[in-house]
Amino acid sequence: MTLYPECLKKAQEEIGRVVGSDRLPEFEDRESLPYLECIIKEVYRWNPPVPLGITHSLSENDDYHGYHMPKGGMVVSNIWGMANKSDVYDEPDAFRPERFADMDPDIADLKDPRKYVFGFGRRICPGRYFADTSIWLAAASMIATLDIHKARDSQGQEIIPPAAFKPGFIRFVI
Repeated sequence: MTLYPECLKKAQEEIGRVVGSDRLPEFEDRESLPYLECIIKEVYRWNPPVPLGITHSLSENDDYHGYHMPKGGMVVSNIWGMANKSDVYDEPDAFRPERFADMDPDIADLKDPRKYVFGFGRRICPGRYFADTSIWLAAASMIATLDIHKARDSQGQEIIPPAAFKPGFIRFVI
């Protein structure tokens, strides 16, 4: 939110209108906070926390679109690639929560990054609903209660943090 203060302000205004200032957002408020939902989806899409998913081993030989994959071969899911396809998401490098607003429900379901960031098939994360709910509640509470600003240097100038992540199995902000 430090990089995108306009998104933070819009989400804070939405929470203020819907929830007010007498309590924290609750899970029951989720459907009434569509812009916050768009932010969560965009965070998942923009920089997936596990960009190459969990590796899988093939239990039998398989042929897929002309490629032979031997039993025991490793399959790596490029979740980052799925989230950054320009034919699916306009300007995939840009952080734009609005891309998920006012979509046709069928299209919205197909483009929802929660369909792939937690894995898929038999190996999908069994805790995906708990994780998504926990992330939503944490984000909603922080956005509702905190004013997030860029740090300032010794001359009082704003420091623009890089959108940099530590590479690895799990990505996190440096």
